[in-house]
Amino acid sequence: MDILISLAWFAAFGVLVDTIKHQACGSIWNWDSWDSRGHSACGRWKSAEAFSFLSAIVWLVSGIVVLIIYFVSFCELILTASSRASGLLSAFAAAPLMERTLHVQLV
Repeated sequence: MDILISLAWFAAFGVLVDTIKHQACGSIWNWDSWDSRGHSACGRWKSAEAFSFLSAIVWLVSGIVVLIIYFVSFCELILTASSRASGLLSAFAAAPLMERTLHVQLV
């Protein structure tokens, strides 16, 4: 889910970059028109563009971390299940021998 949200933020970033090209704000890398008080429309567009990119990166990293945690816990689950299964298999393999021993003692 986080990766989908990241893709949505990357799409918003692309829309903002495409929109700012059609305004008289100069290059998207030109931050001279940025005003810390928020009086510049170009500065607001460029700030929105920067924060949409940062949000996309944060959501992407979050999605990757979730995938890594899921993968590690899934591998641990598989290893635990396989070790339990090998223990059960050895118990099932020993069962006929125990039955034979029990049968001999009864006779």
